[in-house]
Amino acid sequence: MNNESTSSSIVNVIIWLFLLMSIFLLIYIYYRSEIVYQGFKSVIYFKYYIISILGVIFWGFALKLSKSVKEKIVLLVASILASLYLVEAIMSIGFIKKYSRIIAAHEQGIEFDSRSKLQVIDDYRDIGVNAVAHVIPRDFIDPASSLNTVPITPFSGISNRMTVFCNENGEYATFVSDRYGFNNLDALWDSEKVEWLLIGDSFTEGACVDPDKNIAGQIQSKTGESVINLGYSGNGPLIELATLKEYGEIKKPKKVIWLYLEENDLTENLPYEKESSFLLNYLQPGFTQNLIHKQKLINDSLSKYILSRENERRSVRSFMFLSNLRTFIKFDYQIDKIFKIDPLFAEILMEARDRVNAQGGQLYFVYLPEFSRYSSSNVDHGNYKKRNEVISIVQDLKIPVIDIHQNSFINHKDILSMFALRMNGHYSAYGYKEVANTIIQQVKKYENNK
Repeated sequence: MNNESTSSSIVNVIIWLFLLMSIFLLIYIYYRSEIVYQGFKSVIYFKYYIISILGVIFWGFALKLSKSVKEKIVLLVASILASLYLVEAIMSIGFIKKYSRIIAAHEQGIEFDSRSKLQVIDDYRDIGVNAVAHVIPRDFIDPASSLNTVPITPFSGISNRMTVFCNENGEYATFVSDRYGFNNLDALWDSEKVEWLLIGDSFTEGACVDPDKNIAGQIQSKTGESVINLGYSGNGPLIELATLKEYGEIKKPKKVIWLYLEENDLTENLPYEKESSFLLNYLQPGFTQNLIHKQKLINDSLSKYILSRENERRSVRSFMFLSNLRTFIKFDYQIDKIFKIDPLFAEILMEARDRVNAQGGQLYFVYLPEFSRYSSSNVDHGNYKKRNEVISIVQDLKIPVIDIHQNSFINHKDILSMFALRMNGHYSAYGYKEVANTIIQQVKKYENNK
């Protein structure tokens, strides 16, 4: 009798703990959503409100059930939680994240470097190279960012440092950043004449290949003309306009190549960026942070940020909230498959076009297709991610369009070879090469027809 009473008491205590945890989660979600982010990520946090409220209702109701039912519920929930945290523990050492790519590489006869990015950085430092992790500018417009007290918003990385980028092809791509923290040879900034300037996100920056194999490197190699690459991971249209104004205009480039990624530029990046009143200032012609003259402040700020991120890599909070598992299943990934094209998109392109034209240059719009376009069957290529509509908007702005899908990929016998290890992600070195070739051909065609 005493044993049964003790068992019942333990079960009740456990249920009360789950109830209190649900209440705590509800309060914490409110704090993060409304206090920290001030509603900035309200769409993402909505599902967590639902989970925490249902948790409060469920565990409150569970207290009134019979002893046997309570025991079964507690055992079931405990088993599920134990399984989830076991997966999180495995993922925290990077195993699950890389497993599919390691298998794919093995099947293709490619040796895959299974080290984590932090291990690569540590190995560089062991041989006296002060390497740093690649960072993402969009993190710094986040109200909860550790940089939100800094009087600037950077759009690049730390300058003149070995930067460890990413590994999707089997080996880590690295580059020595230029004087402004971009993926260029520093000497390019000393060129009196810059023929090409690239604006875009990680596909433009060159993830995950070495600099000579990315789009900018391929264009420079094939044309012999100077190319400056201002692409950076995570960028969307608004940050790209800001980057053009802060860094691009000083060189008065003849050809500005605006690379648009159908995967997330309009479905994720622009909706995120437009929530920042600060970034919207870049639509005003005279607005600037003068970042090109503030690299020391940028370096100091990013160094502190990177250090804090390295120290957090095995943090208790990250583990408690199953951060790796949520990322893997894209639990927080917001994408509206039936999305509307924000009029702000055209406004941004008009501002970019007018500023480039005012300096005697020509803006080109490059449409980059994603992996899912080709991995799915029965795709309506014209309507997929509103491709036809996006291209029509750009054409109405009198901006030349280079459609990589139509002008290159769709005509290739092995489209998946354009992507790293033939998987969802960035382009392979071959894919970047095809993009560069197409850009060069279409730009020449446009210039000859002028």
